[in-house]
Amino acid sequence: MTEERKPDLAIGSTSFRPTLVGRSHAVSSGHYYATIAAMRVLDRGGNAIDAGVTAAMALAVLQPDVVSFAGVAPTLIHLVEGRVVSLAGLGYWPAATDVERLRRESRDGHVPEGILRTVIPAAPATHVEALRRFGTISFEEAATPAMELARDGFPLYPMLANNLASSAALWALWPSSADVYVPGGRSPKLGELFVQRDLAATIGTKIDAEKQARGDRATRLRAVHDCFYRGPIAAKIVEFHERNGGFMRRADLAEFETPIEAPLSTPVGDYRIDMCDVWCQGIVLPQTLKTLAQADLRTLGHNSGAYLHTLVEALDLSFADREAYVGDPKFIDVPVAAMLSDDYARRQFARIDPARAFGRMPDAGEPRAPAVRDPRIPVARATPGSAAALSPDKIYACAADRFGNAYSATVSDTSYDTPTI
Repeated sequence: MTEERKPDLAIGSTSFRPTLVGRSHAVSSGHYYATIAAMRVLDRGGNAIDAGVTAAMALAVLQPDVVSFAGVAPTLIHLVEGRVVSLAGLGYWPAATDVERLRRESRDGHVPEGILRTVIPAAPATHVEALRRFGTISFEEAATPAMELARDGFPLYPMLANNLASSAALWALWPSSADVYVPGGRSPKLGELFVQRDLAATIGTKIDAEKQARGDRATRLRAVHDCFYRGPIAAKIVEFHERNGGFMRRADLAEFETPIEAPLSTPVGDYRIDMCDVWCQGIVLPQTLKTLAQADLRTLGHNSGAYLHTLVEALDLSFADREAYVGDPKFIDVPVAAMLSDDYARRQFARIDPARAFGRMPDAGEPRAPAVRDPRIPVARATPGSAAALSPDKIYACAADRFGNAYSATVSDTSYDTPTI
């Protein structure tokens, strides 16, 4: 009688799904249609930036409950020579923004929903700039999958069907949104084709602008940018704002450009973590990892109670610092170096009690240390009930190519709390 030999399984192999391995290029995104579109770009010889932009635009069509096609798109690109660049794809407030009006019309201390909650759309400019600076394909090739998905529709999947139904009352507040998300006065059902004809026409207008432009590739891509920010699309955006009491004007759109800047970088163990600047919340990740580096996580055991407790408490500390210190570096002096220092990571880790959770958002730490901190500036304290309601407003796309480039974009901004134009 022979002993039955069990197959060797790698540690953590508890899924029957196949392990995906790419030997030349790869894409990961929030929907398989977007991933397929991006993979086709790579299969045809495009690079990671081409594929990433293709996926990001397709995702905004496939996940319109989570983001707007004209939202924001913080983007990081790793180039083959080893350099990492950040595209600050973040929209800012129009020049005519009236803060006192926002305060008067707010019911809960937050920017009121509706037309006033509109910043300058950044994603369209960011995608075009990424293609122009670092890509190889045309806008038409990158945008056609998004246009076709919007024009021809795609079967409604469970999460989108659920979100359209649960937020139908919000989209119904604005006729232009209701036409798309509550067509005929009802939410589309699971399996039905979800069509966004106006969005397809908008994307098509940009493709036509590229085709009609004369000159080299960069000039044609610039024509795509100008179509949105200075041409017929800009005119429609401004007309809508003026008619509905919004802040956006032609100059706001015409002057918008996506800055290209160096990322923030910090070592964590054997790795280097690159992130967008503190105009976004990317610093939360490396700060958390640096805090966790002080713990012996292997001894705790993956997903054990002690492991999860340590992880959650480290995140709590980082998010508390985000609330206290992070903001637009044009206006706020964020102590980035101190927040990412090893000394601060040790002090933060010492605040974690292995036997007790914080039970609330903890008070912010003191990155600059008491000895060097300006005593006139109080340490930030968490205010109960100050947080806004959670909203699903992030989608993600990344790609890596055979040449050594990589693309990472977190497309953001919801579609249900401000009217569709």
